[in-house]
Amino acid sequence: MSESVSKDVMKKHNKEYLETLYPTLLEKKRKGLEKLINDKKAIVQLNPIRQYIVFTLLLKDILHHKDSEVIECLNSFGLTKHTHKVFKDFSTTFKQLNIFQDYSEFLFPYKTTFGFLELHLINKLKEEVAYDLNIDLFKIAKKNSRKEKNGSLPFMFDDLFFKTNQMSQFIEENYPTIKYYKNKKNMTNAAFHTTLYSHKICLYNLYDSLLEFNKKAGYLDHNTVGDFKVFFYDLLFILLPDTSILKKYDDEDLTYGETNNTRFKKKKIESLILR
Repeated sequence: MSESVSKDVMKKHNKEYLETLYPTLLEKKRKGLEKLINDKKAIVQLNPIRQYIVFTLLLKDILHHKDSEVIECLNSFGLTKHTHKVFKDFSTTFKQLNIFQDYSEFLFPYKTTFGFLELHLINKLKEEVAYDLNIDLFKIAKKNSRKEKNGSLPFMFDDLFFKTNQMSQFIEENYPTIKYYKNKKNMTNAAFHTTLYSHKICLYNLYDSLLEFNKKAGYLDHNTVGDFKVFFYDLLFILLPDTSILKKYDDEDLTYGETNNTRFKKKKIESLILR
């Protein structure tokens, strides 16, 4: 769809996508909350590792909501300090996106944008839930990595890794520009890195996909890549529930100037995602 796409056509496609997405997200929220509430008694009796598995499976269905009902549910499980950071109300996000696409110099198809955003947020969810449950992912990854090398992982992991290898092969053959962390000799490390360095994978793929889309649509060439990075920074500021990674946090960032200037935004995208 990216050949000779006008902004008006893009806005039309985005509007149509939102009209189908809204009811889907609301239905997923309804079912997700219902499952969490109905199974609460059983979930709280599980050990932290099993709770972690349950939460990372069920909470992804309510990720794009942050109303009182969702907050109350998170609080009832003690997920109060870190997990909240991953949640953001989707209606707020898309209201901001609708304004953003009006003044942006580039095209941002919502379907592509939302797809990679969701992958990133699911990875962040795994990370933040672990913090709330006092689970050390580094220690677990190290332990299971040894088990994998020794061939002593449970059968369910063998099946999971076999399917993951199939998916990796499919990506390599059909989507060669898609970036993902691959380590066929140790799938535990691959899964661990994908979770903790999601911005280097999911957000990179979002950047690269949108970059190529705009090139094909005639909105971008080598002279405007810098401008695209600035708008991409602004896009992430709208999309991410927790924007702390977009702000200054190391000595290198201090050399880029204020966070609202274009130089900072370009350098931040380069250091955070592209390196």
